[in-house]
Amino acid sequence: GAAAEHQLDGVGIKAALADNGGEYVMRWYWEVSQDEWAETWAYAQRDIGTSLALLRASRAAMANLLGAVPDAWNRAMAITWPIGKRDTLTVGAIVESQAKHVFHHIADIQAILAERNP
Repeated sequence: GAAAEHQLDGVGIKAALADNGGEYVMRWYWEVSQDEWAETWAYAQRDIGTSLALLRASRAAMANLLGAVPDAWNRAMAITWPIGKRDTLTVGAIVESQAKHVFHHIADIQAILAERNP
C-alpha cells in the first residue's frame, strides 16, 4: 500500500493549478520518517489491491484534470525542500518526476504482492 499510495502526490499538482506560482508546504510530511508514516497509515494491514485501484483512478482523474485546465502543464509552484533549497516546479516537471519515480516502487509493490499471494 505505501509504495502505491506514495505515488498519489497529486496534491502538489492541484496546488500549482489553484495558485500558479504559490508555495506548496510539505514540512508536516518531511518531519516524520517514511517508516513512521507507513505505521501511522497502517499500510501493512491494508489491502494493496485497494491502493493500486486508487493509484489507477487517481492517475486517470489527474489526466482528465490536466486536459481540462488551460495551460495546466506550464503552471508552477514553489517548494522549499528540507535542506532549505527552494525550487519552482512546473506541473509538467512534477508529472514527469512522478512518472519516473513510480519505477522506484514497482519492485516494492511486486514483492508485497508475491508475499501476500504466494
